[in-house]
Amino acid sequence: VEDGAQEELSISRINGQRAVTLDITKVQDANVVEVGRRIQQVAADLQKTLPADIKLEVLRDESLKVQSQLDNVKETIIEGAVLTMVIVFFFLHSWRSTIITGLTLPISVMASFIAMK
Repeated sequence: VEDGAQEELSISRINGQRAVTLDITKVQDANVVEVGRRIQQVAADLQKTLPADIKLEVLRDESLKVQSQLDNVKETIIEGAVLTMVIVFFFLHSWRSTIITGLTLPISVMASFIAMK
């Protein structure tokens, strides 16, 4: 590492003010949501140690988008299970078959995810 002057290669501005930008990316096997959460925590802790005239803020956080997509998938799975049970009840007119379907759906979904992993 050498402390010296170098010609600027790029300029970063936020709301017209000069800024320093830092891009943080996850490694291949890391969890995007967990990395995003930890970065938010570290940024908050680091802000406390900085002088009052320096502001540290996260401009773009892809982990929020990923978390939103995961939440949507969970909701869709639950909606699909409920609709499947309703359809089974309407076609077979049997609470017993409906309950069996409701119990076997999560087991089959988990088995599928385990097989894919």
